[in-house]
Amino acid sequence: MRKIAIAISILASLLLGGCGSSSSPADVAKDFYTLVAEGKVNDAFALVDEDAQKFAQQLGGGANVLSKRTQSINEKGGLKAIKVVKEQVTGDTAEVELELEFGNGEKSTRKDKFIKKDGEWRMTLSK
Repeated sequence: MRKIAIAISILASLLLGGCGSSSSPADVAKDFYTLVAEGKVNDAFALVDEDAQKFAQQLGGGANVLSKRTQSINEKGGLKAIKVVKEQVTGDTAEVELELEFGNGEKSTRKDKFIKKDGEWRMTLSK
């Protein structure tokens, strides 16, 4: 159960927008959360590092876990804004802190980790 909760947290931390070729970890984070909010969970899951994807799928998660996050966002009135609080890049790893604001006025802070592979930033589980 704890592993599933960790996977959900990681994948949820992973939320919305375009593709993995975004120019910075903060761009990928914003894209991820935007995609999740829009219900485009397969596109969001594609922004996750391969190792993290495999781990989540082993736990029975993957894009299905992100669908639950979409539902949670919708219950809060949708995603109104994403603010980058901090982006710290060290070589091929990074950490991004975001503030998510929902349509009901509630705010949530997310801290996500990233790794750069083959020139693209991806969400990851650690480092």
